[in-house]
Amino acid sequence: MEQCASTVKKMSLELGGNAPLIVFEDADIDAAIKGAIASKYRNSGQTCICINRMYIHDAVYDEFVGKLDKAVSHFTVGNGNDANVDVGPLIDTSSAQRVSKLVERAQE
Repeated sequence: MEQCASTVKKMSLELGGNAPLIVFEDADIDAAIKGAIASKYRNSGQTCICINRMYIHDAVYDEFVGKLDKAVSHFTVGNGNDANVDVGPLIDTSSAQRVSKLVERAQE
């Protein structure tokens, strides 16, 4: 902010936000996908350190989204104690209802 103030440049800040995944145009996209999956899908996204949002540079956006979509589409959902399962259940009914509402809004 200090560097921008002296020349009155437009800027925005996270302002207290936490856990963004930021992917610049020169990023290793495959590594970014692995990192996104490791963070966002760990414990079905129910950890306090999961990424909350993703900022992806326009130049690599389509590649990133395509690869993330492909990786997630291969997840096996089921009993979290089974070795071949990638994503287990949510912690309680209210969490499941919250996610269902998110999916409904995304579909709308």
